[in-house]
Amino acid sequence: MAKLRGFTLIELLVVLALVVIVTGLVTVRFVGSVQERSLEQYVREMSAYLRFLQFKAIEDGNVLKIFFNEETKEVESMKLEKESQREDGRKNKKKEFVPMKTPFSQKANGNKDFGIRLKSGDEIYFFPDGSVTKNTVIISDQVDERATIEIKNRLGLFKVNFNEKTPY
Repeated sequence: MAKLRGFTLIELLVVLALVVIVTGLVTVRFVGSVQERSLEQYVREMSAYLRFLQFKAIEDGNVLKIFFNEETKEVESMKLEKESQREDGRKNKKKEFVPMKTPFSQKANGNKDFGIRLKSGDEIYFFPDGSVTKNTVIISDQVDERATIEIKNRLGLFKVNFNEKTPY
């Protein structure tokens, strides 16, 4: 019997298919991680989150606020506590804001690639009638690219600007 050497066509196709699958998975994973860290994607998510908070305030009939901590680069969402009780069991007349966990605030707090601050004040309020306090959210990345989300009026008209060169 003659000794056979080399690969059969099926073995070659199986190896080639495995290489293509691994390359495809690596490429998809890489593109996803780059897209996750892009400024444009983050700004889109932030403007969608601001709109979500506006609708959440309407739906719940409650006042919500978002707070941007510039030092820790954390985003905190809070809601006005409807009724609270004191230790003695009586109702507390003073209403306070309590933290509200949302998927975006948790995701944003895990992402330290972007700095977020407000042009004026430290908070944006969302009211049950749909109105929003006017302000400008400034988002910058580590290479000094900047974008702004401007809340133009109390009805919540958002305007997004990329590569904003105006110093704030």
